[in-house]
Amino acid sequence: RSDIMQTASLAPMDKLLIDLEVTGEGNNSDIGIYKYADSVGKWIYIGGSYDEARNMMSITVSGDGRYAVIENPKMSELKFADIDGNWANLYIRSLGYAGLADGYLEDGIRYFKPENEITRGEFVKMLVSAKGIKLDGADVSMFADSGEIAEWAAPHAAAAYKDGWLKGDETERGIEAKLSDKITRQDAMTLVYRVFFDGEKASGRLGFADSSKVSAYAADAVSYLTENGIVSGYEDGTLRPLDSLLREQIAKIL
Repeated sequence: RSDIMQTASLAPMDKLLIDLEVTGEGNNSDIGIYKYADSVGKWIYIGGSYDEARNMMSITVSGDGRYAVIENPKMSELKFADIDGNWANLYIRSLGYAGLADGYLEDGIRYFKPENEITRGEFVKMLVSAKGIKLDGADVSMFADSGEIAEWAAPHAAAAYKDGWLKGDETERGIEAKLSDKITRQDAMTLVYRVFFDGEKASGRLGFADSSKVSAYAADAVSYLTENGIVSGYEDGTLRPLDSLLREQIAKIL
């Protein structure tokens, strides 16, 4: 519903106010400003406010990129009843509008359940969807716990294994996927790093009060994601790498 605006700054900028003229006919209640995410090849909803008098959408952004006004029927169709006032409201809606999270439908009402812990299987499914990996089978026999992998999770686990980033854990039974387990913050960061930033390097510093709790296999991922602002710690200076990841937290990360 607008031209695509490309911003490029010669020096770092904190904030930039952009205006986009809304064009064409359609449902103006279903429009928003989207930014193109090269890493996933998708337009991601970032908010914006519509000024009917000027027929403009406006937003303040903090980084260069491509922006456009898009009409998305999911904005009317996908309403989560439990995210108003949640700190991750925008991130959750963005995830839904991009088709990466449908939430839970109960008695005709859709919930996101932002404070629920997320399982490894649910997280793998989100990452497979975000990267756009083709599902072409459900063979998970490479994992010693294949008999415990839910039918809905198997195609995503198979795709993630084939893509090279779902490696599983070494146990007495062999390599297990453990998709029913709650995923820890450091394991989630490790998978995000493998999927989107594999090979990228950071300083390696972990400036958190509990950095000693970060496992060696997760150190590169934690360093990269925290230094680049994708994951942040808590106000008390901790990262809590062994805590379970909440659905609202993964909405922000993705």
